[in-house]
Amino acid sequence: MDRDLYPVFLDLTDRLVVVVGGGQVATERAARLAA
Repeated sequence: MDRDLYPVFLDLTDRLVVVVGGGQVATERAARLAA
């Protein structure tokens, strides 16, 4: 659960839409962008 929430918390504003639209795939993208 931490892995899913981590990117969301990092970019709650910019990645929120991406996470809501893509789900797990978006989480992987957010994790890469955040890294």
